[in-house]
Amino acid sequence: MQGTEERIYGVYLPGFNKGDGRAQFVISGKLPAGARQKYLDARKQAPGQFFTMTIINTTGLLLDITKEGASFKARMDRGIPKPGDPPIDPDFTFSDISIVVHSDLTSNALDTTYPELMSFNLYGTAKQQHIDHILRASPNVMLNSDQVCLSDMNPALTTDQLEKGMVAVLTNVRENSLQPM
Repeated sequence: MQGTEERIYGVYLPGFNKGDGRAQFVISGKLPAGARQKYLDARKQAPGQFFTMTIINTTGLLLDITKEGASFKARMDRGIPKPGDPPIDPDFTFSDISIVVHSDLTSNALDTTYPELMSFNLYGTAKQQHIDHILRASPNVMLNSDQVCLSDMNPALTTDQLEKGMVAVLTNVRENSLQPM
């Protein structure tokens, strides 16, 4: 989960070796007031912690569950929960979904070599921007962060660009020499 504004971003944890997990996916949506307050309180209590949202009581394909305008039942946790860990919120509805990023990670969609430079999906709002490492070859590592600081952006990114998502290339980070991580 990323962000603290009205729309919260969710970054799917992909799996190259899991048939139904071979996708890189970022969505945005809304939390109900109670779940939103629990999330904001938990972030204040543990600022370095990451938070996860798990779809519950729903069957079907991820693309059907998370289609534009849809909603789903979820639970919210600190990190990746272990059996018996109490959730922050065990049952809420994540609604008004928008798809920001959807990329195929099946073997025929991936490159055979790592890209020269490291690239990230960049998305969010004028106040809060978030990133997710673009997975172009396997094996790979999932790197993402919320509320990153973008400096020296001239011209500044527009709201429309951030809502739709764009690609940011780190010109001083060589991905091919770091991989596999």
